[in-house]
Amino acid sequence: MKQLGHDDSSKLFFSTVFGPQYECPPELSEVGDSIIRKCAGLPLAMVTVASLLVNHMGKPERWHYVNKSLGYGLRTNPTSEGMKQVLDLSYNNLPQHLKPCVMYLSIYEEDYIIQKDDLVKQWIAESFIHATEEKDKEGISRSYFDQLISSRVILPVHINDNDDVLSCMVHHIVLDFLTQKSLEENFITTIDHSQTTARLADKVRRLSLHFGNAEATPPINMRLSQVRTFAFFGVFKCLPSIVEFRLLQVLILHLWGNDESISVDLAGISELFRLKYLHFTCNATLEVPQNQMRGLRYLETLKIDARVCNSETFR
Repeated sequence: MKQLGHDDSSKLFFSTVFGPQYECPPELSEVGDSIIRKCAGLPLAMVTVASLLVNHMGKPERWHYVNKSLGYGLRTNPTSEGMKQVLDLSYNNLPQHLKPCVMYLSIYEEDYIIQKDDLVKQWIAESFIHATEEKDKEGISRSYFDQLISSRVILPVHINDNDDVLSCMVHHIVLDFLTQKSLEENFITTIDHSQTTARLADKVRRLSLHFGNAEATPPINMRLSQVRTFAFFGVFKCLPSIVEFRLLQVLILHLWGNDESISVDLAGISELFRLKYLHFTCNATLEVPQNQMRGLRYLETLKIDARVCNSETFR
Protein backbone atom coordinates (compact mmCIF):
# COMPACT_ATOMS: atom_id res chain seq x y z
CA MET A 1 0.00 0.00 0.00
CA LYS A 2 1.30 3.46 -0.92
CA GLN A 3 2.31 5.59 2.06
CA LEU A 4 2.05 9.38 2.36
CA GLY A 5 4.63 11.67 3.90
CA HIS A 6 3.94 13.25 7.27
CA ASP A 7 2.72 16.60 5.88
CA ASP A 8 0.28 14.99 3.45
CA SER A 9 -0.82 12.59 6.17
CA SER A 10 -1.58 15.50 8.50
CA LYS A 11 -3.58 17.32 5.82
CA LEU A 12 -5.65 14.22 5.04
CA PHE A 13 -6.27 13.35 8.68
CA PHE A 14 -7.18 16.81 9.96
CA SER A 15 -9.25 17.74 6.90
CA THR A 16 -11.26 14.54 7.37
CA VAL A 17 -11.93 15.42 11.01
CA PHE A 18 -12.44 19.18 10.75
CA GLY A 19 -13.28 19.77 7.09
CA PRO A 20 -11.24 21.31 4.25
CA GLN A 21 -10.68 24.60 6.11
CA TYR A 22 -9.38 22.74 9.11
CA GLU A 23 -7.69 24.23 12.13
CA CYS A 24 -6.71 21.76 14.81
CA PRO A 25 -7.23 23.06 18.38
CA PRO A 26 -3.90 23.37 20.22
CA GLU A 27 -4.99 20.91 22.92
CA LEU A 28 -5.46 18.20 20.28
CA SER A 29 -2.33 18.87 18.28
CA GLU A 30 0.02 16.52 20.16
CA VAL A 31 -2.35 13.57 20.43
CA GLY A 32 -3.42 14.13 16.82
CA ASP A 33 0.19 13.96 15.69
CA SER A 34 0.65 10.71 17.63
CA ILE A 35 -2.40 9.19 15.91
CA ILE A 36 -1.12 10.27 12.49
CA ARG A 37 2.27 8.63 13.09
CA LYS A 38 0.59 5.40 14.20
CA CYS A 39 -1.35 5.36 10.91
CA ALA A 40 2.02 4.99 9.15
CA GLY A 41 1.10 7.16 6.17
CA LEU A 42 -1.67 4.81 4.99
CA PRO A 43 -4.61 6.85 3.61
CA LEU A 44 -7.22 4.20 4.45
CA ALA A 45 -6.00 4.03 8.04
CA MET A 46 -6.07 7.80 8.47
CA VAL A 47 -9.53 8.25 6.99
CA THR A 48 -10.88 5.31 9.00
CA VAL A 49 -9.45 6.59 12.28
CA ALA A 50 -10.40 10.20 11.54
CA SER A 51 -14.02 9.13 11.04
CA LEU A 52 -14.04 7.98 14.68
CA LEU A 53 -13.29 11.55 15.77
CA VAL A 54 -15.53 13.60 13.48
CA ASN A 55 -18.26 14.00 16.10
CA HIS A 56 -15.80 14.30 19.00
CA MET A 57 -13.76 17.34 18.00
CA GLY A 58 -14.05 18.93 21.43
CA LYS A 59 -13.44 15.79 23.46
CA PRO A 60 -9.73 15.20 24.17
CA GLU A 61 -10.56 12.01 26.10
CA ARG A 62 -11.95 10.47 22.91
CA TRP A 63 -8.76 11.32 21.02
CA HIS A 64 -6.61 9.79 23.75
CA TYR A 65 -8.79 6.66 23.76
CA VAL A 66 -8.31 6.23 19.99
CA ASN A 67 -4.58 6.92 20.26
CA LYS A 68 -4.16 4.33 23.00
CA SER A 69 -6.30 1.77 21.17
CA LEU A 70 -4.27 1.99 17.97
CA GLY A 71 -0.99 0.69 19.28
CA TYR A 72 2.02 0.53 16.95
CA GLY A 73 0.98 -2.38 14.73
CA LEU A 74 0.83 -0.36 11.51
CA ARG A 75 4.24 1.23 12.04
CA THR A 76 5.85 -2.20 12.18
CA ASN A 77 3.53 -3.84 9.62
CA PRO A 78 2.07 -1.23 7.20
CA THR A 79 0.15 -3.80 5.17
CA SER A 80 -3.43 -4.98 4.77
CA GLU A 81 -2.75 -7.40 7.62
CA GLY A 82 -1.63 -4.51 9.81
CA MET A 83 -4.86 -2.67 8.90
CA LYS A 84 -6.90 -5.27 10.76
CA GLN A 85 -6.33 -3.54 14.11
CA VAL A 86 -7.58 -0.24 12.69
CA LEU A 87 -10.64 -1.85 11.11
CA ASP A 88 -11.37 -3.77 14.31
CA LEU A 89 -11.32 -0.48 16.21
CA SER A 90 -13.65 1.13 13.67
CA TYR A 91 -16.07 -1.81 13.67
CA ASN A 92 -16.15 -2.14 17.46
CA ASN A 93 -17.03 1.55 17.80
CA LEU A 94 -20.01 1.35 15.45
CA PRO A 95 -23.47 1.56 17.02
CA GLN A 96 -24.86 -1.92 17.59
CA HIS A 97 -27.67 -1.47 15.06
CA LEU A 98 -25.18 -0.77 12.26
CA LYS A 99 -22.98 -3.83 12.76
CA PRO A 100 -25.18 -6.38 10.94
CA CYS A 101 -25.71 -3.85 8.14
CA VAL A 102 -21.95 -3.47 7.75
CA MET A 103 -21.21 -7.19 7.82
CA TYR A 104 -23.91 -7.72 5.20
CA LEU A 105 -21.71 -5.85 2.70
CA SER A 106 -19.49 -8.93 2.52
CA ILE A 107 -22.16 -10.62 0.41
CA TYR A 108 -20.97 -8.57 -2.58
CA GLU A 109 -18.01 -9.03 -4.88
CA GLU A 110 -14.93 -6.81 -4.85
CA ASP A 111 -15.39 -3.59 -6.88
CA TYR A 112 -19.14 -4.18 -7.10
CA ILE A 113 -21.22 -0.99 -7.30
CA ILE A 114 -24.01 -1.39 -4.74
CA GLN A 115 -27.21 0.56 -5.34
CA LYS A 116 -28.58 2.29 -2.25
CA ASP A 117 -32.17 1.29 -3.09
CA ASP A 118 -31.15 -2.37 -3.33
CA LEU A 119 -29.18 -2.41 -0.11
CA VAL A 120 -31.80 -0.71 2.06
CA LYS A 121 -34.47 -3.17 0.88
CA GLN A 122 -32.16 -6.12 1.51
CA TRP A 123 -31.59 -4.91 5.08
CA ILE A 124 -35.35 -4.71 5.56
CA ALA A 125 -35.87 -8.21 4.16
CA GLU A 126 -33.14 -9.46 6.53
CA SER A 127 -35.04 -7.94 9.51
CA PHE A 128 -32.12 -5.68 10.43
CA ILE A 129 -34.52 -2.71 10.59
CA HIS A 130 -37.02 -2.49 13.44
CA ALA A 131 -40.07 -0.25 13.14
CA THR A 132 -43.82 -0.65 13.50
CA GLU A 133 -44.67 0.75 10.05
CA GLU A 134 -43.19 -0.41 6.74
CA LYS A 135 -42.71 3.19 5.56
CA ASP A 136 -40.71 3.88 8.71
CA LYS A 137 -38.48 0.88 8.00
CA GLU A 138 -37.36 2.28 4.66
CA GLY A 139 -36.63 5.69 6.18
CA ILE A 140 -34.60 4.11 8.97
CA SER A 141 -32.76 1.87 6.52
CA ARG A 142 -31.83 4.85 4.35
CA SER A 143 -30.55 6.71 7.40
CA TYR A 144 -28.34 3.72 8.23
CA PHE A 145 -26.88 3.87 4.73
CA ASP A 146 -26.17 7.58 5.14
CA GLN A 147 -24.47 6.93 8.49
CA LEU A 148 -22.15 4.40 6.88
CA ILE A 149 -21.27 6.92 4.17
CA SER A 150 -20.54 9.56 6.83
CA SER A 151 -18.37 7.14 8.80
CA ARG A 152 -16.35 6.25 5.64
CA VAL A 153 -17.21 2.57 5.94
CA ILE A 154 -18.60 2.67 2.39
CA LEU A 155 -17.45 4.92 -0.44
CA PRO A 156 -19.90 7.00 -2.50
CA VAL A 157 -19.97 6.29 -6.24
CA HIS A 158 -22.96 8.04 -7.80
CA ILE A 159 -24.32 11.27 -6.30
CA ASN A 160 -27.34 13.18 -7.60
CA ASP A 161 -27.80 16.95 -7.92
CA ASN A 162 -29.11 17.12 -4.35
CA ASP A 163 -25.89 15.53 -3.04
CA ASP A 164 -27.73 12.32 -2.18
CA VAL A 165 -25.55 9.22 -2.54
CA LEU A 166 -27.25 6.74 -4.89
CA SER A 167 -24.64 3.97 -4.91
CA CYS A 168 -21.50 2.92 -3.10
CA MET A 169 -18.51 0.59 -3.08
CA VAL A 170 -16.49 -1.08 -0.35
CA HIS A 171 -12.70 -0.67 -0.26
CA HIS A 172 -11.15 -4.06 -1.03
CA ILE A 173 -9.23 -4.15 2.26
CA VAL A 174 -12.40 -3.33 4.21
CA LEU A 175 -14.28 -5.99 2.23
CA ASP A 176 -11.62 -8.60 3.03
CA PHE A 177 -11.92 -7.70 6.71
CA LEU A 178 -15.73 -7.95 6.67
CA THR A 179 -15.67 -11.21 4.72
CA GLN A 180 -13.35 -12.81 7.26
CA LYS A 181 -15.31 -11.46 10.22
CA SER A 182 -18.60 -12.64 8.74
CA LEU A 183 -17.16 -16.11 8.23
CA GLU A 184 -15.79 -16.27 11.79
CA GLU A 185 -19.19 -15.34 13.22
CA ASN A 186 -21.10 -17.52 10.75
CA PHE A 187 -22.98 -14.43 9.61
CA ILE A 188 -22.28 -14.74 5.88
CA THR A 189 -20.24 -17.45 4.20
CA THR A 190 -18.59 -16.15 1.03
CA ILE A 191 -16.92 -18.61 -1.34
CA ASP A 192 -15.16 -17.91 -4.61
CA HIS A 193 -14.24 -20.40 -7.32
CA SER A 194 -10.90 -21.19 -5.67
CA GLN A 195 -12.43 -22.18 -2.31
CA THR A 196 -14.84 -24.94 -3.22
CA THR A 197 -13.12 -27.41 -0.90
CA ALA A 198 -13.47 -25.07 2.09
CA ARG A 199 -14.81 -26.52 5.33
CA LEU A 200 -18.08 -24.86 6.25
CA ALA A 201 -20.10 -24.45 9.41
CA ASP A 202 -22.82 -27.06 9.95
CA LYS A 203 -25.54 -24.46 9.45
CA VAL A 204 -24.91 -21.72 6.91
CA ARG A 205 -27.65 -19.08 7.08
CA ARG A 206 -26.34 -16.67 4.45
CA LEU A 207 -24.33 -17.87 1.48
CA SER A 208 -22.64 -15.87 -1.28
CA LEU A 209 -20.97 -17.68 -4.19
CA HIS A 210 -18.62 -15.76 -6.50
CA PHE A 211 -18.21 -18.20 -9.38
CA GLY A 212 -16.77 -16.36 -12.35
CA ASN A 213 -14.88 -19.54 -13.21
CA ALA A 214 -16.92 -21.86 -15.44
CA GLU A 215 -15.60 -24.96 -13.64
CA ALA A 216 -16.62 -23.91 -10.13
CA THR A 217 -19.05 -26.02 -8.09
CA PRO A 218 -20.49 -25.57 -4.57
CA PRO A 219 -18.67 -27.41 -1.75
CA ILE A 220 -20.00 -30.95 -1.53
CA ASN A 221 -20.57 -30.75 2.24
CA MET A 222 -22.92 -27.77 1.98
CA ARG A 223 -26.46 -28.18 3.32
CA LEU A 224 -28.36 -25.74 1.13
CA SER A 225 -31.69 -26.42 2.84
CA GLN A 226 -30.50 -24.39 5.86
CA VAL A 227 -29.69 -21.24 3.86
CA ARG A 228 -31.95 -18.20 4.38
CA THR A 229 -30.09 -15.78 2.09
CA PHE A 230 -28.40 -16.76 -1.16
CA ALA A 231 -26.39 -14.51 -3.48
CA PHE A 232 -24.78 -15.82 -6.64
CA PHE A 233 -22.38 -13.94 -8.92
CA GLY A 234 -21.17 -16.07 -11.80
CA VAL A 235 -21.78 -18.01 -14.99
CA PHE A 236 -25.08 -19.80 -15.64
CA LYS A 237 -23.74 -23.36 -15.55
CA CYS A 238 -22.41 -23.00 -11.98
CA LEU A 239 -25.74 -21.99 -10.42
CA PRO A 240 -26.94 -24.60 -7.89
CA SER A 241 -30.50 -25.86 -8.14
CA ILE A 242 -32.77 -23.20 -6.66
CA VAL A 243 -35.24 -25.76 -5.30
CA GLU A 244 -32.62 -26.94 -2.79
CA PHE A 245 -32.95 -23.64 -0.90
CA ARG A 246 -36.30 -24.49 0.67
CA LEU A 247 -36.24 -21.86 3.45
CA LEU A 248 -34.83 -19.02 1.36
CA GLN A 249 -35.98 -15.47 2.16
CA VAL A 250 -33.52 -13.36 0.14
CA LEU A 251 -32.31 -14.33 -3.35
CA ILE A 252 -29.78 -12.27 -5.34
CA LEU A 253 -28.74 -13.68 -8.72
CA HIS A 254 -26.24 -12.00 -11.05
CA LEU A 255 -25.66 -14.38 -13.94
CA TRP A 256 -23.70 -14.02 -17.13
CA GLY A 257 -22.49 -16.10 -20.04
CA ASN A 258 -20.98 -15.84 -23.50
CA ASP A 259 -24.21 -16.78 -25.27
CA GLU A 260 -26.93 -14.18 -24.81
CA SER A 261 -29.45 -16.43 -26.56
CA ILE A 262 -29.51 -18.75 -23.53
CA SER A 263 -32.79 -18.90 -21.61
CA VAL A 264 -32.85 -19.32 -17.84
CA ASP A 265 -35.83 -21.16 -16.37
CA LEU A 266 -36.48 -20.13 -12.78
CA ALA A 267 -39.75 -21.97 -12.31
CA GLY A 268 -38.31 -23.49 -9.13
CA ILE A 269 -38.53 -20.10 -7.44
CA SER A 270 -42.28 -20.63 -7.04
CA GLU A 271 -41.48 -23.29 -4.43
CA LEU A 272 -39.64 -20.80 -2.21
CA PHE A 273 -42.76 -19.91 -0.26
CA ARG A 274 -40.85 -17.79 2.31
CA LEU A 275 -39.13 -15.59 -0.26
CA LYS A 276 -39.27 -11.88 0.59
CA TYR A 277 -36.66 -10.37 -1.74
CA LEU A 278 -35.72 -11.35 -5.30
CA HIS A 279 -33.17 -9.52 -7.44
CA PHE A 280 -32.28 -11.10 -10.76
CA THR A 281 -29.74 -9.70 -13.24
CA CYS A 282 -28.41 -11.44 -16.35
CA ASN A 283 -27.62 -11.03 -20.05
CA ALA A 284 -29.96 -13.86 -21.06
CA THR A 285 -33.72 -14.34 -21.25
CA LEU A 286 -35.62 -15.15 -18.06
CA GLU A 287 -38.43 -17.68 -18.43
CA VAL A 288 -41.11 -17.88 -15.76
CA PRO A 289 -44.28 -19.88 -16.46
CA GLN A 290 -47.52 -17.96 -16.00
CA ASN A 291 -48.95 -17.90 -12.48
CA GLN A 292 -45.78 -19.42 -10.97
CA MET A 293 -44.84 -16.26 -9.07
CA ARG A 294 -48.26 -15.63 -7.58
CA GLY A 295 -47.70 -18.20 -4.86
CA LEU A 296 -44.94 -16.06 -3.33
CA ARG A 297 -47.25 -14.42 -0.82
CA TYR A 298 -44.44 -12.89 1.27
CA LEU A 299 -42.53 -11.34 -1.63
CA GLU A 300 -41.88 -7.66 -0.85
CA THR A 301 -39.31 -6.73 -3.50
CA LEU A 302 -38.95 -7.98 -7.06
CA LYS A 303 -36.24 -6.47 -9.29
CA ILE A 304 -35.39 -7.97 -12.67
CA ASP A 305 -32.71 -6.68 -15.03
CA ALA A 306 -33.11 -9.11 -17.93
CA ARG A 307 -35.28 -9.94 -20.91
CA VAL A 308 -38.43 -11.60 -19.60
CA CYS A 309 -40.75 -14.15 -21.20
CA ASN A 310 -44.35 -14.34 -19.97
CA SER A 311 -44.01 -10.88 -18.46
CA GLU A 312 -47.71 -10.81 -17.65
CA THR A 313 -46.72 -12.91 -14.66
CA PHE A 314 -45.29 -9.77 -13.05
CA ARG A 315 -48.18 -7.41 -13.74
